[in-house]
Amino acid sequence: MTDTAFSAERFAFTSQALSTLGTDPAWDAALSRYLRLESLTHADAEFGAYAKANEADDLARLALEEKYGKAFRSNPEAAEKWGALHERMNAAERTQLETYVKPMWEAGRRLALTPAPTLAAAVFKGNFIHREEIWNDNQFEADAMAIVTADFARLAGEPL
Repeated sequence: MTDTAFSAERFAFTSQALSTLGTDPAWDAALSRYLRLESLTHADAEFGAYAKANEADDLARLALEEKYGKAFRSNPEAAEKWGALHERMNAAERTQLETYVKPMWEAGRRLALTPAPTLAAAVFKGNFIHREEIWNDNQFEADAMAIVTADFARLAGEPL
């Protein structure tokens, strides 16, 4: 996805989410937690510690390729240097995972389980479950389709 397409999708997703706030405290809390963690994960990847480690990793790889060629990993001296340099990236990935990503996933699971208070929230929640593949999360033990169906039925005042 291009940066422009990603930015447009991100803007639409966030705008839709924000438009659902203000009608239910439980929904507001669950959505706010998810959006905070999703925004921090994105910021870290774009200009935070993860982004800086990724840039340093790219520069180190390019320097090794320049000195030893594209197959530098087959050179024992270069491979040893790469291992030490690349560990910074591995550490940044582990830190991002524990600090932002895992908490964001948990917040997403909680959001999916929070009843949508309005039609706008139910539509957003369906889009959110699809975008974040909550239905495919092996730690999400509920039936995503049943959740979305229940939200729409409840909001329409109809039986399931």
